[in-house]
Amino acid sequence: GTSFFNSFSLMCYNVLFTGLPIFFFVLDKDLSEEGVVVNPQLYREAQRNCYMNFKSMVMWCMRALFQAVAVITITLGVYGVGYAGGDAKTIDYESTSMVVYSCA
Repeated sequence: GTSFFNSFSLMCYNVLFTGLPIFFFVLDKDLSEEGVVVNPQLYREAQRNCYMNFKSMVMWCMRALFQAVAVITITLGVYGVGYAGGDAKTIDYESTSMVVYSCA
């Protein structure tokens, strides 16, 4: 199969969104045990399971669905109603992928 995005876009995505977070993860420092004892409020919400529960997972899925619909709506809006205009010209694959990549 072929990739929807061109190789330059994929390379930029890989460098920016997968390479740079690893670099910043190396610079991240945990709190000392004394710091945690002094500031227990830092971990209180995590202990109550506020971040990874069913409601938060459903909300993340709804946000993802909304963003996917927004991206495809913007892409189709840029090119008109659909992939074939009134004069029956089709939109090329490369242009469509760049609009989707720019929206995302």
